[in-house]
Amino acid sequence: MTETYNMTLGLLSAETAGPGAKAILDSAKQGLGFVPNMYAAMANQTGLLESYSFG
Repeated sequence: MTETYNMTLGLLSAETAGPGAKAILDSAKQGLGFVPNMYAAMANQTGLLESYSFG
């Protein structure tokens, strides 16, 4: 059984993200000069963004 589902998560900014994700998004912006969309999407799940960022 194979079905395709489209899921959409909004992109969060440092202003709309929770405190844990905000720090990571701020750090990314400072280091890269912008926040990648992948980071902004992962900010919906702070644990995912933390795992991606810090291993």
